[in-house]
Amino acid sequence: MLKVDLIGSKELKAAIEKAEKKLVEGVDRQMTDATWRINAMQKSLTPVDKGALIAGNQVKVDQPLTKVLYNNIEYAPYQEFGTGGFVFLGETWLTPELMASAEVFKGTGMRKVNMKPQPFFFRPFFEEQPRLIKAIEEILK
Repeated sequence: MLKVDLIGSKELKAAIEKAEKKLVEGVDRQMTDATWRINAMQKSLTPVDKGALIAGNQVKVDQPLTKVLYNNIEYAPYQEFGTGGFVFLGETWLTPELMASAEVFKGTGMRKVNMKPQPFFFRPFFEEQPRLIKAIEEILK
């Protein structure tokens, strides 16, 4: 067995820690920028009535490598996926998880409320994702 340890090489340890910190900062910066771009696209795609739905598009970017996009308006999913017979599951960007979420809005037939979907929330993420991945790959080179 061969064991290699960095004990005794303070300079090398410091250089690795510095490189790691720069790497995390670079990736975090790209994620933050992408999050704000996604949020701007979400707002531009959000159906407007009185503006509450647009204002509901929120962002949290205060933790390194963790970014959160959410809409805190109760009826946002109904706008996103539609309801009743108009629930549309044919978008190419819908993942199996999102399709399962959309299925909920078809309802059980107790009431007939059919509202066409007006996707505004998830699509911008899937449009931005390739750009973000490419930017992170460049940092990792």
